[in-house]
Amino acid sequence: MTTTKEPGRTAAGAPRRPDWIAALGIAPVTVADPAATPTKPINLGESRRAARPAAPETTRRSVDGGAGPVRRKVPAPDPAHDIHARALALLRAGRVAAALALAEEHGPPRPHPAELLLHAVLLARAGHRDRAEALCLRLLAVDERYADAHHLLGACLNAAAAVRHYGLAACLDPAFALPRLGLGRLLRRRGDHDAARAELDRALTLLGDEHDERITLLGGGLDRRALAELCRAEQAACAEGHRQQAGR
Repeated sequence: MTTTKEPGRTAAGAPRRPDWIAALGIAPVTVADPAATPTKPINLGESRRAARPAAPETTRRSVDGGAGPVRRKVPAPDPAHDIHARALALLRAGRVAAALALAEEHGPPRPHPAELLLHAVLLARAGHRDRAEALCLRLLAVDERYADAHHLLGACLNAAAAVRHYGLAACLDPAFALPRLGLGRLLRRRGDHDAARAELDRALTLLGDEHDERITLLGGGLDRRALAELCRAEQAACAEGHRQQAGR
């Protein structure tokens, strides 16, 4: 039986990597067999839930005096989660300095990845790129597959290094729109308009489903609509650059 090769895929059925990834020497990301080495990327919500202490249980007897205690859970206060939520709310309101002060003065002594990522975002937004970069490297030392940390690190570095980390973030999480937008902008500035347009097209498609908290953290202060407008402006610039190259 004759098989047809799907566009954009190799003969083995694996997605073909864009040429710019191969040119940069980014190794393909392989997913291990879950039965052999179950791994799981860090999730913004899950890491915070893991940080919360177990809720204490209280015991009471049923109103009708029935035999045996009835057990119910009473939620315990979680100061670390409260600080994280308050700092995130301040960031969402554009109060970066206040959010950074709150995170640094009252943050947990042993922060989990979500707290570290937020701290790194606040440092980057406040102009402390070196400190933000150091926190991203600390996160990646624990989990080198943390796409959010790769994206933020790319935003802290020069263009040549940024392309690599944006590319890794996009490879590790194919549904992540923001690194593709970053890639498209950098590739356009390098004059690679075709590759840039491909990344920008994909970014615009993915932006509609991007997680709200991810946009708050990693959108550079832009909301979903503003990011989409930026993406379209970059697409138009790609088209113009392509016309200029064709006319030479």
